[in-house]
Amino acid sequence: MNSVPSRPALASAALSLLLSLSLAAPSHADVIGLDALHISDTFPTATLSNGSDLDEFRSTLIAEGHQLVSLSTFDAASLSGLDAVFLRNAFAVQNEYTAAERQALRKFVLDGGGMLFISEASSAADSLVSNTNFFLGVFGIEVGPGAVGPNGTVLSQFAKDPLVADIASIAVDFHRPMVTLDWPASDLTLSGGIEDALVSARLTPESGLFVSIGDGNLWADPLVGDDANIDSLDNRRLLQNITRALLEPNPCGTVSRLYGSATAAAPGISLPRLYSDCPPAGFGLRVCVDSGPALARGLLLIGLAETSVPLDGITQLVEPILAIPHQLDASGAWIQGVPVPSAPLLAGMPLYFQVGYGDSSSKLAASQALEWRP
Repeated sequence: MNSVPSRPALASAALSLLLSLSLAAPSHADVIGLDALHISDTFPTATLSNGSDLDEFRSTLIAEGHQLVSLSTFDAASLSGLDAVFLRNAFAVQNEYTAAERQALRKFVLDGGGMLFISEASSAADSLVSNTNFFLGVFGIEVGPGAVGPNGTVLSQFAKDPLVADIASIAVDFHRPMVTLDWPASDLTLSGGIEDALVSARLTPESGLFVSIGDGNLWADPLVGDDANIDSLDNRRLLQNITRALLEPNPCGTVSRLYGSATAAAPGISLPRLYSDCPPAGFGLRVCVDSGPALARGLLLIGLAETSVPLDGITQLVEPILAIPHQLDASGAWIQGVPVPSAPLLAGMPLYFQVGYGDSSSKLAASQALEWRP
């Protein structure tokens, strides 16, 4: 005769079952739509939804607790119920993004959905770059007509942004750089040129986050044999960071972008890095600086327009109406809250910020610039 399990044993078994169920099926898994259409006709193994070159890419997302669904149409009905979408650029004329699809995807972001767009570099897609730029233009981004970095490129100079806060360097393969960035696109790389491969944008304070990267091979499986893969440097961590950022609400409730590049009048000068942080009560934003020359004195320029003017070996990126003198601390950092002007004529107008410093040898260094909109 079989013995009846004791009550403690039954309780323990029930607890184990509940734990296994909770791990296998989270109460709310974010749903990510993966592009099943674009590139599938040219390089099917690189298809985001099921390509064999991207098994580790999808496994990484699943390990983060996300539910993945295949996405081959891009209308409102297909996007309904998704928290984020990962897309590629078109590789065939018959699969170019239509005006209706672009409108539906833009509305998806405006309504709070996150979006990653991979503008893959390939001669097969070069003739369709205008379609890619039609898509990206609403986010202030234009990509170049051709690919760069045939032997791979390492990116290691990043803006101060949660998306890349713990990223030391990433490796990209043959990639397509961003050649024009305008509002609301924020450059996440500081070196410029062919290293402009990672950009984020937020259309409004309430909208979802949009991220564009100029290469998808950086998340390919290690055995594929590309110059970069998901195990190169911090590539996997970047994928995880992007995914988390796409699924989170706007942390500060404001919108800003970075533009231009930090410059120095001579080699060896520390390049200051400018960024904005969530402001304290009573302030519109908080301007932050790090990585500057230790204890250097300088100016915070505040203006109503951007510019690009060479000046004694650096580049001035702001037409200033106000300059605030200050000094960096021993680590090359400084933080300043900036109140929002209440003058009716300035209501809703963007403000532009840049910092510049002279080191102990009176050599100049200037940051990239920040555009902020209330």
